[in-house]
Amino acid sequence: QLPSIERFSAFLRDTDNSVLQTIRLAMVKDLIHEGVIPGKVLALDSCSVVAPLRENNLKTRVSHLRFDKNKPPSGDPETGVGVRVHFTGETNKKVTYFWGYRNHTVSDADSELTLWEETHPANVSEVKRAIPMLQAVKQWNLPIDYVAADREYDVETILSFVVQELQAKPIIAHNPRNE
Repeated sequence: QLPSIERFSAFLRDTDNSVLQTIRLAMVKDLIHEGVIPGKVLALDSCSVVAPLRENNLKTRVSHLRFDKNKPPSGDPETGVGVRVHFTGETNKKVTYFWGYRNHTVSDADSELTLWEETHPANVSEVKRAIPMLQAVKQWNLPIDYVAADREYDVETILSFVVQELQAKPIIAHNPRNE
C-alpha cells in the first residue's frame, strides 16, 4: 500500500536532496547498462515552477514593485523573477512574470526518462545550463546521434558543442531572434 501524501511529504522534507540525487544517478547508470536508456536521441527542455508566494497572486495588495528583482520576496528569498510567454495565436502572445524556479532537464527521447535535471531560480537561463548538463551526460559515453530542443536553445555555443564535442546532429528549432 502506498504511503499517505502527508507521510511521503514528511519523508521528502526530512531527506537530504543529495541522497535522492545519488539514488537517481545510480538508477540512470543501471538503466543505461541494461539498455533501457539507449541514449541516441537527447532532448533539452525546461519548465517554470511558480513559487506559492503572495507576490505571485495579482489579487494581493503588494507594492507596484511586485517583480523588482532587487527585492526578493521574504517568503522565499532564493527565488528569481521568471517570464512565461503564452502564444495565443500566430502573432499574439501574452507575457507574465512570476517569482519562482526553473527546472532544466536532459532526457532520453526514446525511453522518455530524465538523464539529468537541475532546478535553479527562474532567472537562470536555459542557454547557460545547457552545455554543463550535456557535459554531465557525456560522461556516460552514450552513442548520441541527435540533440533536440526548442528555439530557446538556438545559439551558436550550444550548436557548436553538440556538433564538435558530442559529434551529434542538433535538431533545434530556428530562432529568428538569434540571427
